[in-house]
Amino acid sequence: HDWGGFLVWRMALYCPERLLAICSLCTPYSPPSKFFISIQALAQLIPIFKYQAFFNEKRELAETQLTEKVESFFAMMHRYPSEHQADPTHVMNALNGKGLEGLPKNYPKGNLLTQQEYNYYVQQFKKSGFKGNLNWYRTHKVNFENEKDFAMKITFPSLMITAGKDCVLKPELATGMEQNIPNLKRGHIEDAGHWILQEKPNEVNAIILNWLNSLNLKKQQKS
Repeated sequence: HDWGGFLVWRMALYCPERLLAICSLCTPYSPPSKFFISIQALAQLIPIFKYQAFFNEKRELAETQLTEKVESFFAMMHRYPSEHQADPTHVMNALNGKGLEGLPKNYPKGNLLTQQEYNYYVQQFKKSGFKGNLNWYRTHKVNFENEKDFAMKITFPSLMITAGKDCVLKPELATGMEQNIPNLKRGHIEDAGHWILQEKPNEVNAIILNWLNSLNLKKQQKS
């Protein structure tokens, strides 16, 4: 899911010997490219990704904002779609590349996380800070150089699960994945947002288990 979804597709390119099958939630496969596309250009093509350009270009400001407003950041981000729809201003400002400008320091927690879960996130990031996480958005050119000669196709049995109410990794971003992943199956949960694993765990598990049961992986391992 999300970053993990990006990484799991890359596992097929970097470490195919370690895989039997691949499942990603919300994050579609973006194959290696022969031509470099900057984060800024990507944000122009997909405007909801402007936050990535902000994290890439305004590194110190992004780190400062997140560190100073860590409680409000997690309160704002971890919400059900209906909660975002009721109060969209701050999350849309962040996604549109404005950072945490205008986000109050006492922004109330939503209902997606329990108080214990929320406290854990806040405590851990107060210890670690956000520099390591923000570096994810600073390796775009390095990743391109590492991957530009890789094959584009993934031949492993694969499952792509999309969420109908994900406002960032929208289901349409996964259109056409079959061109590069011929052995792709799909699952979709229309009434789920970006945090699909927390919102719909039973539905997600059912889709994954049904897919795994169809693969006969034990037979593949023996052979």
